[in-house]
Amino acid sequence: MITIMDIAKAEGAQEDERGGISGGEFERLGLPILAGCQGCGATLGAYNAYPTRSGYVGCADCTPEEYGYQTVADYRSTTEGMTTVRFHLKGGENG
Repeated sequence: MITIMDIAKAEGAQEDERGGISGGEFERLGLPILAGCQGCGATLGAYNAYPTRSGYVGCADCTPEEYGYQTVADYRSTTEGMTTVRFHLKGGENG
């Protein structure tokens, strides 16, 4: 399954001189850098947050393969034509 980080990189997130991606890049792309798992409530970073077909984010333990996206192309085909993709974050929504 892909993570929010995988989507950010595929969408053109710019790395700094050390190879990191700033929170500003996630903001620019409309992606969360932090989220909460829909199942267990664990705090997740973009590197271990799996977007789900329900619009929520989950950890690896709580997100079955069939509910996650297997490739960025799969994610894009599902969200094609949307101007903004919103992920429902535990305790609220990103703005």
